Amino acid sequence: MSVPMTQPNALAYLKPAQRTLEEEVSRLIGVHGKDAVKDAVKAATKPPRGRRAEGSDWKRLREWLEPDAIDWLEGRTPFKLRTNTRIAREFSHKYPGQSPDSTMRRIQRKLRAQRRWMLFAYAQHIAAERYPYSLHLKAMDELAAVDPNWTAIADSHHSILARYREVHGEPDPSMTWRELEARPRYVTAPTGPAKRKGGLLGMFAAGAASNEG
Repeated sequence: MSVPMTQPNALAYLKPAQRTLEEEVSRLIGVHGKDAVKDAVKAATKPPRGRRAEGSDWKRLREWLEPDAIDWLEGRTPFKLRTNTRIAREFSHKYPGQSPDSTMRRIQRKLRAQRRWMLFAYAQHIAAERYPYSLHLKAMDELAAVDPNWTAIADSHHSILARYREVHGEPDPSMTWRELEARPRYVTAPTGPAKRKGGLLGMFAAGAASNEG
């Protein structure tokens, strides 16, 4: 009689037979009752209260932050027009969550930490499409002052403006950043007769003429 090389796990014989989900639900209903099982499933699958609202705070705050940016772009002082407390109070009335008081405190904390960053982030984005390019660059500089990670981007935008001036001259002050950015930043090499009058062909022609004289 041969002896097996490995012994089977004795605990395997104690495991219950695998049930389908429907069979397990039916068993639980038989033990606890239909209503109890329904309540337990509802409680187990319910998302934690407050997290979804907190995760969307900045998205919801857009209705206050965009006016902040527009006020700043048009020369007004948004922090005087709308204090953090006022925004937090209005937000908590509109989106109370589990507790209006705790929501208000949470929004105040976020605004104290990030409102200036959000102001200039919105301002540079809005100005690029709707305001003179100088305001876009000013907002970019303010954003870089708040967050040094934006310094390289702000510098690159100033380089684009410098290149524009080299190629096209001083831009119209009313141009938006998008309009300025869309203009070619390199001079196209002349072709045809214009090219023959200058460049290498022109030099050779001038040299030939002087030799003939």
